[in-house]
Amino acid sequence: MKLSATDLERLRFAHQGWNTLYNANINRLNDTYLKISGLLDVSITSLTDKDVLQYNSGISKWENVSSGFLTTTTTTT
Repeated sequence: MKLSATDLERLRFAHQGWNTLYNANINRLNDTYLKISGLLDVSITSLTDKDVLQYNSGISKWENVSSGFLTTTTTTT
């Protein structure tokens, strides 16, 4: 079963051939990560879940930042 958002294969415990699926998943992740971090205008450090890329005009590069700013709400009265 493929996980739709990531295209990674899902594994069950003691699944026959698990090492092949595991290696394929790692290769998919590495290929995706290396394509982004290999760009000259991207600076990736200390990745955490739900990070997004944000442009930093001070250093003229895209940086990974927490996506928490995407979900904040402001209430005015």
